[in-house]
Amino acid sequence: MYPVERYLGKLKSYVSNKANPEGSIAEGYRFEEILTFCSRYLENIETRWNQPGRVDDDPIDDIQTASRVAELFPRVGKPVGGSSYYTLTPTEKLQAHRHVLTNCPIVDEYLKQFRSFTQNQMRRSQRSATEIDKKVHKEFVHWFSNRIRNNLDNIHGPDKDVLISLSHGPFDKVKRFTAFNVNGFKFRTLERDNLLKTQNSGVFGMFGTRSYSSNNDTQMRFGGVPYYGRLIDIIVLSYDGFTVPMFKCEWANTINPRGIKIDKLGFTSINFARLLHTSEHEDNEPYIQASEAHMVFYVDDESEQGWSIPVHLKPRDLYDMGGNDEIMTPIEPYPSQNLEQIFSNDDLGTSATNDDNS
Repeated sequence: MYPVERYLGKLKSYVSNKANPEGSIAEGYRFEEILTFCSRYLENIETRWNQPGRVDDDPIDDIQTASRVAELFPRVGKPVGGSSYYTLTPTEKLQAHRHVLTNCPIVDEYLKQFRSFTQNQMRRSQRSATEIDKKVHKEFVHWFSNRIRNNLDNIHGPDKDVLISLSHGPFDKVKRFTAFNVNGFKFRTLERDNLLKTQNSGVFGMFGTRSYSSNNDTQMRFGGVPYYGRLIDIIVLSYDGFTVPMFKCEWANTINPRGIKIDKLGFTSINFARLLHTSEHEDNEPYIQASEAHMVFYVDDESEQGWSIPVHLKPRDLYDMGGNDEIMTPIEPYPSQNLEQIFSNDDLGTSATNDDNS
C-alpha cells in the first residue's frame, strides 16, 4: 500500500485540466483501471503493464525439438553480444559434464546404483559416507558412460536418446560469451565487469548436495549450503540434440568460518580471499547451470578489509499482482539482506552498484 502522501501525489499526476481537477483525477484513475484489466485478461493488447521486460531473457532459438528433451533441458536465457569459440580442456569438460549429469532427473537412478555398487566394493573400514561420496564424485561419470554404452539393448522408453547423448558427453568445442540474460537478470563476467562502474558478476546459489571444503576434508555438509561467487566464464555446452548454458564461477569458501560469517545483526559477510575449487583438479566444481544462478552484488565492508556484504536482488519486472493463486515474485532460496534498515542512502558508501541494463 502507498503512504497517504505518496498516493495523493499519484492522484495529482492525473490532473490535466486544472480547472476541473476532480474530474481529471476520476478520469485518469478509470483509464488506469481499464489498462490494468486489459493487460491481465485480454491477449494481444499492449499496455505499459505488459510491455517486454527490461531484461529480455527469452531464448532466441530452440533446437530442443523433442518433447522429452525440452522437458529435461528447457531453453533458458539469452546470450548477449558476440560469441567466440573455445575448446574445453579435458578437466573443464569433465567438471561441466558432471554437473549436468548429477542434476538430471533421469540419471538419479543410475547414481543410486553406482553408490550402492561402490559401497559393496569398498572395504568395511572404508565405508564411511565421506569416502563413498568422494569415490562416487570422482568415478561416476566414467561408470555411467560405460553403463549406458554396454546396455543399449536394455534401455527403452523416451529417455533412451537423451541417456545416449549424456553417455557420450558434450562436444569439446563450446560457444563462449561475456554476458547472459537469465532469471530476469543480466549477468556479466568478472573480467568485463572490471571495465565498468556497475556490477553484474555476483552469483548466488543454494545447492542441495553433499559438500566438502577440500579433497582432504572429512566433515561433510549436507544440502542447503549457500554458495556465493563471481562469474568468470559463460559457455554453452553442446550435446547431440540439446544445449546447456553453464556459468563458471569462483566460489567463496562458505563452508568454512574463514570465508563466511554472520554478525549480531544477521548480516552475512563473504571473504573472497578464501576460495573453493581454485585449482585445476578434476574433482573441483566451478560450474553451475545458468538457470540455477541468482544475482547478488557485493558491498565492501569498510570496517573489515577483505570482507564484502552480499545484497540479494529481485528482477525488476516481476510484481506481486495480488491473489493467492498467482504470486509473480521470484523464489528466494536464501534470506535477502536489507541494508536500509541500518544505513541511510548517504551512509552506504558502496563502491559498486548494479544495473541490469548496462
